[in-house]
Amino acid sequence: MSASLKLATVKLDICHNK
Repeated sequence: MSASLKLATVKLDICHNK
């Protein structure tokens, strides 16, 4: 569960960074 959450956060971070 934690891994999934971290992945989603990273994906969001990348999207925001773009």
